[in-house]
Amino acid sequence: MTDCCLASTAASKAIRSFFLLGLLNNAPWVLMLACATNISAGGVALVFLSNQIPGLIVKITAPYWFHAISYKTRILMASFTMGTACFLVGCGGLFRDEMAEDGGADDIQNQAPENADRLRWGLTLELLGVSFVSFSCSLGEASLLALAGKFDSV
Repeated sequence: MTDCCLASTAASKAIRSFFLLGLLNNAPWVLMLACATNISAGGVALVFLSNQIPGLIVKITAPYWFHAISYKTRILMASFTMGTACFLVGCGGLFRDEMAEDGGADDIQNQAPENADRLRWGLTLELLGVSFVSFSCSLGEASLLALAGKFDSV
């Protein structure tokens, strides 16, 4: 193969890779934001803040620590926290689903103390998961954008 064909193939592969990584990186963030009313019907602002603050912290502090961690480590860290976030949101949803099966409502004030505790734990796990998604997506986005700068223009 000629050098032109190899360069074209490599550029095409890089474009497809960045497109796929960007799509997979941002999809959970959008889904968590879209499901805010399902996570906490009365506290959509709480879900929104949980979805924004960790990402903002990552993006503000990134210039001070990104040089110390390799791209591979950052992407692996983003992948791990994304998986953890999905697990936490799923476990938190299980608490609420069990309450719905038992005929309980989502309103914590109208619950027996043990049921209210289960709802609080469920909401806490879901909000923690949303925060992990925000952290993960911001870390992945900033890392992929920085990595894209290392490639020649296509």
